Amino acid sequence: MYCLGRDLTGISSILSEFAISDYDESHIGRRSEPFMTKVDQSAVEKVAYASGCAVPWHTSAEQLSNGNVVQPIAAIPFYWYLVNNTPTYRAYETTYVMGDVMKQNDAHLHTGDDYRYYEPITVGDTITVVCELSKVYEKQGRQGRMKFIEDIWEFRNQRNVLVGDLVRKAVTIYAEGTSPQPKPDFGPDLAEKTRCEVKTLPRRAWDHPDSVVDLFDGKEHAYRQELGPITWTSMIQWMGAVDDYAKTHYDWDYARERGFPGGVPITAGPQMGAAMLAPLVAWAGRNGWIEEFRHIQRRQVNPGDVLTTYGFSKPTEDPDRVVVEAWLVDDQNRIRNTGVFTVRRWTDAPVGPASRLWTARSK
Repeated sequence: MYCLGRDLTGISSILSEFAISDYDESHIGRRSEPFMTKVDQSAVEKVAYASGCAVPWHTSAEQLSNGNVVQPIAAIPFYWYLVNNTPTYRAYETTYVMGDVMKQNDAHLHTGDDYRYYEPITVGDTITVVCELSKVYEKQGRQGRMKFIEDIWEFRNQRNVLVGDLVRKAVTIYAEGTSPQPKPDFGPDLAEKTRCEVKTLPRRAWDHPDSVVDLFDGKEHAYRQELGPITWTSMIQWMGAVDDYAKTHYDWDYARERGFPGGVPITAGPQMGAAMLAPLVAWAGRNGWIEEFRHIQRRQVNPGDVLTTYGFSKPTEDPDRVVVEAWLVDDQNRIRNTGVFTVRRWTDAPVGPASRLWTARSK
């Protein structure tokens, strides 16, 4: 782990160099030095609870009927623990995101992520993380020039197997003026999307085994979960679990100086992605492997905002896969996040480390 406060003298960060260059396209294609992290039980458990994905197979060892004991599988939000603890990202967060590189009213914000989870990351694995700068493009926004960037983070285990990757998406807004907030988009009525019954999930759905449905029965299914207000406690729990220390999420002075709406910090984009992911983890159950999750942050989320997430699944041509469309809305039904999941049937889960060679993924 590359701890916060560790000396960054001489540390090379392709992300920092890319940002300071005003995202010069000549940087595209550069790859960071690989960084290795051993996965420990405490880190996996903290992320599982902070993200709401605290089902048994993401939090604790389990004994199988044959007497073998299997270690917990890291939940998808664990990717952020891996990313944040690389020297590449730590230097970028410290010198750019939290530093004084940007001008007074400029802002660097998360816009969404694409997660792909190919094979389990388990306690005891050694994960090698590499970042590649993949895309940059510019648009003119209401308040000024906007630079959109994407970078890809690859995660390989000690057997050099690509277990997952993350496409991180962000934007830097170069403030040139002020403009009114855009009109919000409103969430759809589930009744317009599907005729199936909507299952209401409790907030701690991981504690309720009856939350599980059979997503692979060839029918459509729908769920809804009221998250309530976003609290400072949940924000701090998230930041501590994934080691995210960007001032945008906790520093009131920084928020006022940078002209954030209302002068308050904003909730981390990946935390909002996790809020959409968590009910699906409990809803799909241990035989539903979430192999892909793409989400877009439509509007910022502030502490105190009252949120609800919901979605519906529909079968695909592959009987072992379903697609889930999901929304995160506030108490006025204004969309904050949208997402799409691909869930795969995973039989005989969980299984021991020696037998995690479940059916090879499609190419």
